[in-house]
Amino acid sequence: SQSQSLSLRFVGVVVVSYRTVSYCVIVYSYCVYCMAYTLSNVPTNNTFKVRAYCRRGVPGVPSKTFSSLKMSSSLKSVGVLFDVDGTLADSTNLAYTATNEVLLRHGHKQISIDAYLKATIHTTPRRMAVHAHEDPEHPAGLVLAKDFDETYVQRVSKETTPFFPGVEEVVKYAHENDAALGVLSNACGDYARAVCAANGEAGALLAAANVVWGADDVDAPKPAPNGLRACVRALLGDEGDACSRCVYVGDAPTDGMAASAAGCRSVGVTWGAHGKEALADHFDVVVESGDALHEAIRHVLMQMQPIQT
Repeated sequence: SQSQSLSLRFVGVVVVSYRTVSYCVIVYSYCVYCMAYTLSNVPTNNTFKVRAYCRRGVPGVPSKTFSSLKMSSSLKSVGVLFDVDGTLADSTNLAYTATNEVLLRHGHKQISIDAYLKATIHTTPRRMAVHAHEDPEHPAGLVLAKDFDETYVQRVSKETTPFFPGVEEVVKYAHENDAALGVLSNACGDYARAVCAANGEAGALLAAANVVWGADDVDAPKPAPNGLRACVRALLGDEGDACSRCVYVGDAPTDGMAASAAGCRSVGVTWGAHGKEALADHFDVVVESGDALHEAIRHVLMQMQPIQT
């Protein structure tokens, strides 16, 4: 009976050990499978995306929005940033029409196209206050701007905000030559992102780094340098000379002023609201065609880093 008891105990130990080993094998196999699946879905460029809620005051990221921040093992060495209205997109008719609709809705007189263009140096609240009260500081500008943003953002399309001739080629060229791309507008951020979304491959390239920001995404609008510096930090990192390795393309004197104050290089374009004479004192170079912009960007990128021509 004693031998039988020992035999039963031995069998029990073997069974328990077998079950334990089997369980461990199953768990181990499952872990290996999960690891293999995860690694197979990691981008080959070792770039991971994380979701983060970005609040005002965090350097280099937009406020009030959820942004997908790229955590990459290597940042780009140079950057090209663009303004939107009058630089990337031919949006004058859309914005002018929406402006007059909003003014009429709030009991104000319509304005001329010249008055609209002249006031585009301002942010939307200040511009609307000028149109309605001839005073950029008038508090009514905030109410009018909110209505304006809600009106024209929903009308953005390839037809209402097409990129100017030659701009798409410039964007693609900069991308092909390993420049980080971004957008900073004095309009609202939702509008800037909608314009990029409406403009196909070039718009997608501009939005790829998730640096498509408006005046409501940064600490202070242009001509203050805050927004450009935040864009550069997000695209190129915090190195001291990062701004000198970035060029900003714009169509207004305030764009050139912001670039200069931030320490960025600058290119002014004349197909927006301002002519060459108005821009000459504020930009490193002023161009009057898409081909000339392409050459200017090629030249400045060659100065900042060696590229293939």
